[in-house]
Amino acid sequence: MSKSLIFSLAYLVFSLPVFATEPNDLLKTYSGLQKALSEDKLQEAQALAGKAHSELVTYLKSISSPSEPLLKMKTAAEQISQSKTDSDTRKAFGIYSEGAVEILKANETLKAHWQLFYCPMVPKGTYGYWIQPMGASLLNPYYGAKMLTCGVKRPW
Repeated sequence: MSKSLIFSLAYLVFSLPVFATEPNDLLKTYSGLQKALSEDKLQEAQALAGKAHSELVTYLKSISSPSEPLLKMKTAAEQISQSKTDSDTRKAFGIYSEGAVEILKANETLKAHWQLFYCPMVPKGTYGYWIQPMGASLLNPYYGAKMLTCGVKRPW
């Protein structure tokens, strides 16, 4: 194989756009973040939020018209990754979760694999809903070990 052909093939491969994260991958990262918060692993949650932010930035670049829920998730993921307190982390998770719930409510295919939960004890001004994979036991990300099973499953 000639050097110019190898160069041309290498150029073609490395110049292809990076394929964006799929919505299902975004939800897997969401699930990891929700679980980390339910286990009071704030540093892990912040790292996962940084990953979520990067995934969302990549995904948003790949679509023609970003939805408000995706933009909300991107902003909140960045807030979580940079938060300084437990309270700020969990409040920003509420915003992140709100975006994810809005996306699922609009997508029957994705919604079929996720269940919706609500914690009535969250402070006013904080979104109290979150999602978990279908069949998973309730694990409250807003209070972690303090109130791990506080919440109720809600219909879509």
